[in-house]
Amino acid sequence: MVFLYFDGSSKPNPGKMRIGFVILDENGNVLKRCSKTLAYGTNNMAEYLALLEGLEEVLRFGEKEVVVRGDSRLVIKQLKNEYKVKSENLKPIYEKVKNILKKFERVHLEWVSEKENKLAHDLANMEV
Repeated sequence: MVFLYFDGSSKPNPGKMRIGFVILDENGNVLKRCSKTLAYGTNNMAEYLALLEGLEEVLRFGEKEVVVRGDSRLVIKQLKNEYKVKSENLKPIYEKVKNILKKFERVHLEWVSEKENKLAHDLANMEV
């Protein structure tokens, strides 16, 4: 089992997107850290893209169980089917994330505070 912390930002919103994610093992050791600037989009798009890239990396490690933690209440609640995905721009990314989640044997989705998500938050908000 691994822990995936993700975050995305867009400055301004919409604007240039930046994503960040960190994958930790059960002992809290960093397995992978990523910070990347992407094209123009919204903050919510950046959040989903950070999660998507992080999940793809977890799969490359061969992991079948993942705890996903992020400070985007929208993303976590949409993936738990507690909120509907209304934005047409988010629907394709949402579907990709849902499909990749099916590849895991166990997934646990958790909303955490920005403070608890500091590693990923800092990566997503780095200056380029």
